[in-house]
Amino acid sequence: MPYKLSVEAALNLKDILKYGQLNFGERQALKYQNSLKRVFELLADMPSLGRKSERGAKNEHRFIHGKHVIYYSVASDRILIENIIFGPIITDIWGEDL
Repeated sequence: MPYKLSVEAALNLKDILKYGQLNFGERQALKYQNSLKRVFELLADMPSLGRKSERGAKNEHRFIHGKHVIYYSVASDRILIENIIFGPIITDIWGEDL
């Protein structure tokens, strides 16, 4: 099954790359960016790998990778990567940090 990035997720990826370049260097930033893309492919192959999202949207899941939470929705023919959010700013449904 293929995956697609939402406009917001594509912007998130750019921001993650810029942050990584500034704070960890070009090589490490690209390495992390590639690892995110491999996770997208993994989720496309096994959409049930992520947990149900706490945000309540139908068919939305989340998957934690590194310091980020990937939110994605599952359709019959593809998954849509909706957001890639820095994990420590997210609070789960019980009010605890993820």
